[in-house]
Amino acid sequence: MNEENCKKIRDLLEKISKCNSNNSPYFEDKKIISGIFDITQKNGLDPQAVRIRLTVLDSMYSTQMSMRPYGLDDLAQKLWETYYQNKKDSLKTILNKVVEKPKEENIPSLFTWTYGFKKKSKDQQNRNTNKKGNDGKVEEDGAAKAVSLISKYFYFETDYGFPIYDSIVRKYLPLLYRYCGIEKCEKIPNNNICKFIKAINDFFLEIKYTRDQRRYDYLDHLLWVIGKILRGNLSLVLTKKEYQEITEKIEYKKIESNKNKDSFNFIKNHKADYEAYINKLIKVLPDDDMRGKIANIALELVNTIAG
Repeated sequence: MNEENCKKIRDLLEKISKCNSNNSPYFEDKKIISGIFDITQKNGLDPQAVRIRLTVLDSMYSTQMSMRPYGLDDLAQKLWETYYQNKKDSLKTILNKVVEKPKEENIPSLFTWTYGFKKKSKDQQNRNTNKKGNDGKVEEDGAAKAVSLISKYFYFETDYGFPIYDSIVRKYLPLLYRYCGIEKCEKIPNNNICKFIKAINDFFLEIKYTRDQRRYDYLDHLLWVIGKILRGNLSLVLTKKEYQEITEKIEYKKIESNKNKDSFNFIKNHKADYEAYINKLIKVLPDDDMRGKIANIALELVNTIAG
């Protein structure tokens, strides 16, 4: 265990907990989505309101469920029937129990279902593409799970008390384990929300950060910014002026154009370029800016990857 690095992460999570906004579009988008959840709740939820919530989330988070015909409709109807229509317990109450005790039997079945279908090519239309899905259900080829979108819906429904499942968190949480010198994080199978929540809860216990019910929110913010920095996808992290400034730097251009820039092997093989780029990014940001503090952790993670 690297106690010094654990303390760095713990202290940074504590600082994030006190940061309600900064200059990045991240917080503005979050406020917009929260506002839509609040308005639809006050006006009285119905299947159409649930569909509106999902459409906004899908668009702003690019989860691409709208690309599956009827996917959003199927998911909205399933959410409505399962958690809102004639139910005594609120969805928030149910989800609070899930994160407290993430057992397979407690995980919402919505995560295992599939929604919508994929348009088939002429070749596919001439073949029998039906197959057995989860829980013995027969699904059309191309029907999609919606684990990431559902987790984001639950995140806003619980006032940021449910962890977001996406590629950034799944990839960089194990890296934080390594950075903190914690025993190797168990690999999280694709779409396994139970092991995903357990891995996050275990991380909080290991670094001794358990005091706030919104800790999922703080960790999500930390990992999201780290992921965006290491991927070179900065438009939601920076203001327009900051973005224009950093993207003109030769240090940024050296890593941005490579489609494999998210690969740990690429980062390892271009360690000096990443260090130069992140140092340039830190200089672009105002002094004592929270994004700069997270960028410094990203810089240390480059060494963890290369190590």
